[in-house]
Amino acid sequence: MDEKLKIILPNMVEETTEKHKQVSYQKTCKRCGQCCRAASPLLLKTDYSLFISGHLTDTNTYTLRLGEPILNRLEQDVYFMPFEAIKIEDENNACHFYAGSGECLIYEDRPTQCQTYECWNNAPHQESLEEIRLTRQDIFGDIDPIIKVITKHDEVCSYETLIDLIQKLKEGDESSLTQIQQMIDYDIATREFLNENYGISPKGLHLVLGKPLYKKIELFGLQVIENEDGSLQIQIKETGNEDIS
Repeated sequence: MDEKLKIILPNMVEETTEKHKQVSYQKTCKRCGQCCRAASPLLLKTDYSLFISGHLTDTNTYTLRLGEPILNRLEQDVYFMPFEAIKIEDENNACHFYAGSGECLIYEDRPTQCQTYECWNNAPHQESLEEIRLTRQDIFGDIDPIIKVITKHDEVCSYETLIDLIQKLKEGDESSLTQIQQMIDYDIATREFLNENYGISPKGLHLVLGKPLYKKIELFGLQVIENEDGSLQIQIKETGNEDIS
């Protein structure tokens, strides 16, 4: 047997040489910034207080809607959200509050996932995120006009419906393209309505309605063409062969 063989043990950080193996236990965060650079945290109900304190706002958070396609940049694969969730904005995958060199700008008031995450612990989490996640209902539930807009938008711009229409389109049903275009137009019109009537900025709308629908189209093998009048037109990519089944 090769004497240099390394055995990976849960909850341990090890250093090996040909003569001996030294195992050390890691029990606390070393603030290396590795998890901060990999992704931003998913917010839980316990993080609502960070909106009250002003650490979190509609300009540094965004919503992932039910069924939304997410590109895993490391694996270059697409997966779909099993439920609605709210995250801190991430820039080039790194958390919005990561300042580099392991420094978090809100470390003392960081979200729950950041406080409880143990990168050295391989044990599975027992608590379901779906039960404890923060949702738009938690944030906007007392603002009836906004909740009504969100509910209607989710109904008209459902990712489940969009995926079904795109599949039909790729199977030759050209009428599906018109329906997809109508969904994109409704999404844009709803954002303009909230901006004009409630003063919600385009960035803030990422929390209220999620990212613009047309920006997700390319993950389905479609492309967006901007017309001379500024309107957007949806087309099938000539080389698009993404599997959305």
